[in-house]
Amino acid sequence: MSQRTLGTLYSHFIAKTENVNDTFNTSLPSSPVHKESCIKLSFDGRERQIIKLQLYWGEFCHELLVKSAIGGYKTLKSGTLNPARISKVTDIYTVANKISRGRDFPWHIPYYCTNLAKTIGTQNYGQILMGLSITAPIDDLRDVRNHLVHPCKTTQLAFNRVASKYGYPSSDPISLLATIQKNGKTLLFKWIESLRLMAEISIR
Repeated sequence: MSQRTLGTLYSHFIAKTENVNDTFNTSLPSSPVHKESCIKLSFDGRERQIIKLQLYWGEFCHELLVKSAIGGYKTLKSGTLNPARISKVTDIYTVANKISRGRDFPWHIPYYCTNLAKTIGTQNYGQILMGLSITAPIDDLRDVRNHLVHPCKTTQLAFNRVASKYGYPSSDPISLLATIQKNGKTLLFKWIESLRLMAEISIR
């Protein structure tokens, strides 16, 4: 029987975010006849990749917490995890529900995940805390994503703060994430790299 490992979670996250980045950077062919519709399709496709990035990050954190609690999974460097103090899946979700006060548990937000890991007593709580505590664009991604999914005055103001932070106060979400950084990559890929680093450290 093959060894169950948290590294598999990381590999899946890498593959998913690679697809996000590739799709975001892919331009659809256009023609004079369908120019406007092609631009709209391309724009919508890139919006979806930003939304997917937060979704995939939340999925990674969700699986990381549950599998760490269940136990029997090998970390990258620390050996095989013992079951947490609370290791039954239904009980984990009960604790998560209490932490989020009855609302959907925000798996993409590090504070909630580390709080849950501590409360249920995962053996690798310290490593999860270390990985998810890295300064990364979690809040910026959330504000951009929320503006795309729930466009209103409040989310527009939140997005404007993000755009101003990166020096593009008049930008739209797609243009902002497509800006080229010093390393020749887009801002979106810079965010992806930060999330990958957080993920890799949290499974050591």
